[in-house]
Amino acid sequence: PSAAPRAALAPGARTRTKPPPRAATGATVFRYLRMPVRVSSPVQLTRLWLHDFRNYEAADLTLPPGLTVVRGSNGEGKTSLLEGIGYLATLASFRGVPNEALVRDGATQAVVRGEGERSGRQLLVEAEIAPGGRGRVAVNKQRLRRSSDLLDALRISVFAPDDLELVKGGPSGRRRYLDDALAALAPNHAA
Repeated sequence: PSAAPRAALAPGARTRTKPPPRAATGATVFRYLRMPVRVSSPVQLTRLWLHDFRNYEAADLTLPPGLTVVRGSNGEGKTSLLEGIGYLATLASFRGVPNEALVRDGATQAVVRGEGERSGRQLLVEAEIAPGGRGRVAVNKQRLRRSSDLLDALRISVFAPDDLELVKGGPSGRRRYLDDALAALAPNHAA
């Protein structure tokens, strides 16, 4: 008898020849997940502007290629710089605070703008944060209608001391983390 044709596998792909193991509860344990993932080239952030964001009245930071170290004394705004970059990528604070807390005291709105380069092409992400209202976000001067449209523009990975809760805390935090990671890797699967 002739063998059925086999589908070509991507280099490094694995096939399962036996059923997955079962945990003591009877739930299936998955060793790997197969889903289409669109991988875009990395973005090199070259410039960051903050206006009335956190403790900054105005800041204009040019970032050279490679590793950048931000240092200073406590309370000088190092984490706020990182939070501004994080906001451009996710439209949320990685500290878990509401948008009202991102606007400097006494200001009517905050603006965060980042300029970068991906595969030789310029990328500009701009976000206006309005306390108690709806902010605006634009990528390359084109206003976004949905926040999920931003998922592929700028990707970040943040590990803060609070992230130890992933290991120490309950399963809901881990599920939320995995949901966010999968949404960043495969925006088409975002809920």
